[in-house]
Amino acid sequence: MLKVNNLCVSYTDQQIVSGLSFEVPTATTLTITGPSGAGKSTVLKAICGLVRTSSGSVFIDNRDITQLPTHRRGIGLVTQTNDLFPHLTVAQNIAFGLRMNGASNREMSDRVREMLNVVGLANFADRDINSLSGGEARRIALARSLAPSPKILLLDEPFTGLDDEIRISLMYQTKAILASSSMTSILVTHDHSEAEFFSTSALSLPPPVEPSL
Repeated sequence: MLKVNNLCVSYTDQQIVSGLSFEVPTATTLTITGPSGAGKSTVLKAICGLVRTSSGSVFIDNRDITQLPTHRRGIGLVTQTNDLFPHLTVAQNIAFGLRMNGASNREMSDRVREMLNVVGLANFADRDINSLSGGEARRIALARSLAPSPKILLLDEPFTGLDDEIRISLMYQTKAILASSSMTSILVTHDHSEAEFFSTSALSLPPPVEPSL
């Protein structure tokens, strides 16, 4: 289970997230919607440690991870920009988190092969990242996030910018992966049809508060 308690995040003098609390039970998906600027992506970044919180706490299975560095939180993140390393092959990208965790070469090779099969790109191990289509890159980003077997998967607008056919295919594929792995996840989306498709529970953030003059 993921538990967020009274989370607050501020940039300079502006509070982006204020007193946010919620729980995501194990093997369920929470969808977060809200207008632009409401802090949806900031919530995910705070959970995985990419932005500093002003106050509040984050727990996974009753363990407080608020002060842990990002790589020790056991959280995977997939964004709409993919954030793949262009100087590494597909296999090297997928193996990155495994290497950081001290996996052996054999363990990395086996896991990379497994994850490529999961996302339906079995023959892509040696491909150059720059040769991938948008849908292929998004699937590799998903495989990379899942490879270290995170406890929590965070999905930040992962289907934005894709053609409808690829988008729908990837949505079904992602939902199947989440179900088969009993993954606890959060999906940030502006698309209510995506929210309905994935949602076990839902959270809608309010519009941002304009700073006072």
